[in-house]
Amino acid sequence: MPINEDLKRRLLAVEINYLRRSARTSRQERKTNESIRNTMNATEMVIDIIERRGSKWFGHLLRIPDEGWSQKPHKWKPHGRNKRDANSIMEEESEADEKNKKYTIIVSGLVIHFLLLLAVFDVYFASPLDNGMSPIRSTSNPPAKRLVLFVADGLRAEAIFGEEKEELIPFLTDKLKNVGSWGVAHTRVPTESRPGHVAMLAGIYEDPSAILKGWKSNPVNFDSVINQSTNAWAWGSPDIVKIFNKDKLSKIHISSYDAQIEDFGKQDTGILDTWVFQKVDVFLKNEVKSCTENCDQYFTNGNTFFLHLLGIDTAGHGYKPHSKEYKDNIRLVDRNIAIITELFNNLYQDGLTAFVFTADHGMTDWGSHGAGTDHETEVPVIAWGAGIEKNHKRQDINQIDLAPMLASLIGIHIPINSLGILPVNYINSSQENKAQMMKSNVLELLEIYNRKKLRTKSGALLYIPFKFDEFINEKLQQLQSLNTESQTDYLIFECQNLIKYLDKQLQKCQPQGGAILQQDSAPCYKSKEIMAFFKNKMINVLDWPGNSPDLNPIENVWAICKARLRKIDCTTKTKMIEAAI
Repeated sequence: MPINEDLKRRLLAVEINYLRRSARTSRQERKTNESIRNTMNATEMVIDIIERRGSKWFGHLLRIPDEGWSQKPHKWKPHGRNKRDANSIMEEESEADEKNKKYTIIVSGLVIHFLLLLAVFDVYFASPLDNGMSPIRSTSNPPAKRLVLFVADGLRAEAIFGEEKEELIPFLTDKLKNVGSWGVAHTRVPTESRPGHVAMLAGIYEDPSAILKGWKSNPVNFDSVINQSTNAWAWGSPDIVKIFNKDKLSKIHISSYDAQIEDFGKQDTGILDTWVFQKVDVFLKNEVKSCTENCDQYFTNGNTFFLHLLGIDTAGHGYKPHSKEYKDNIRLVDRNIAIITELFNNLYQDGLTAFVFTADHGMTDWGSHGAGTDHETEVPVIAWGAGIEKNHKRQDINQIDLAPMLASLIGIHIPINSLGILPVNYINSSQENKAQMMKSNVLELLEIYNRKKLRTKSGALLYIPFKFDEFINEKLQQLQSLNTESQTDYLIFECQNLIKYLDKQLQKCQPQGGAILQQDSAPCYKSKEIMAFFKNKMINVLDWPGNSPDLNPIENVWAICKARLRKIDCTTKTKMIEAAI
């Protein structure tokens, strides 16, 4: 009699469940599979013995009905679609396990790659801006009471500093030649409107974390000259003027035109700038001049008036920088700046208004910007009025240097995130006041450095105190003693050199995943820095004009001294400076 099929299935089910449990708990896959095969063979042998010997031996144990036995093959094969032997079942389960392992490897790989990508963003695209620094006032004796800032969007330096400057900008040319300072401000990529305005008014370059917002806005709030001003008025494009009053401060007054007016295909691109100039004209004549109540806000110290002029950028995109429309828009801006300057001088007759004209970025010959060519990164700077030195020579600066300069002109706090270095050559004030401005610049940068150092210390597994800190402490004590002794020339010189090395340290303090910052030894004065110092002292002592042709003999002496200075060590150079003072 053949063995009962139901019994076979039950035996197989028992063995398969046992083998499944064994396979789950086994740590060695090969031994487990070997054990499974051996056990399955033993099960087949038991079934074969039962079929061969009959129910008289095992029937009472397995409850097999004694209906007679017949010879069967050594290996039985189940019939039917859903009846499978143990070997095939285990093979399918083994294949399923292999698939699960493959899926596990794939998912794990994706997770690891995602974490690595996230780490890259966390290290290199984290915002470098910090909060919690104490604001530092630029000076207690500002040379100007108010600031008027003109920003010509999309104006490259080559367009107005070329051979056509007297024909394109007669008013500004007169100011840069006779009564003001001028030069080129060097910007950084991306050369776009928002990063450019943030650089000149906040003293910071583009925030790398802005990539998370599609480069459309600053993800972290920042300090600026606008919100540090006592009162501020801004006119221009809504995309620009509104980013400087996200906190809705009542002291900042924003006036912008409808965004739909910004049509790059309009023939009359000057309509945008005309709108701004008309608004300022009405404001000065109707609100300020005719003011009868609460007029102190218009005449107090530390006010800023910001005019954003988008017309030149519009003409450049639509007609290219060498077009008639682009040049006509430049003429329109120059003509109206002359009118606005006269209005301010007539309204505020104290002669304490400072004027600064610049641009946020330049433009290529084909009417685009955003990259790093010279036409895009070089923009003009022309300053005149109260507190501005008369310089006949070109004085180049970085765009972020405008922030401490604007703040120093009207005596407000330097923006707390500013990395700019005060271009002291643009400032017309006493040596004592210049020294105070430079010292404030040092203290402001030192606040940023200390905050970044604290962040590094709190996030690093191993923190090593910086040797640079000892040098900083010594220099601060030296600056304090120089300030007490009123050695202003040496104080300015020391501040300028200290700022350079602070700037280098701040560049190394960018977020790098808590890594230990690189160290610099105490700075050594360069030969050219020492010679520049001595040269200025000689000119001051002998009362020699800086552009005098009689300086040729002195230049020869300098050439000989420079060759010898290169062989002198740092300590000796420092002692030379101290001895000279």
